[in-house]
Amino acid sequence: MIFVLAGTIFVFSKAAQRKRQVEKEIETLKQEIEKLGGRNGDIAALLENFGDKDYLEQEARLRLNLKKKGEEVVIVLPDSGVKASGNSDSAVLNTDKSSDSAAKTGSPKINNLKKWLEYFFE
Repeated sequence: MIFVLAGTIFVFSKAAQRKRQVEKEIETLKQEIEKLGGRNGDIAALLENFGDKDYLEQEARLRLNLKKKGEEVVIVLPDSGVKASGNSDSAVLNTDKSSDSAAKTGSPKINNLKKWLEYFFE
């Protein structure tokens, strides 16, 4: 009789332990679902932005250094001992129209696409 009672207690304790383990796993999965749901929302917002031409144009300017036809590119540097002409606190380094400055310095002007290709494949 004692062996039957001990066996029953052992079986029920194993079942209770397994139940706690499964509940813990369920809680972990629920937390992961919440985290992925938030990430899914972020990805959906990003996909929505990719449909907007203004957003794509802005990203092309910022990340790929692209410009529209007819625009001039001006780089403004912080004052670091470079004397700027006029009363400006910044110096204009280069504009798109002054491409002959690259020839004066001896460094050839490289197309942005060519720079990316060299970066990834060389």
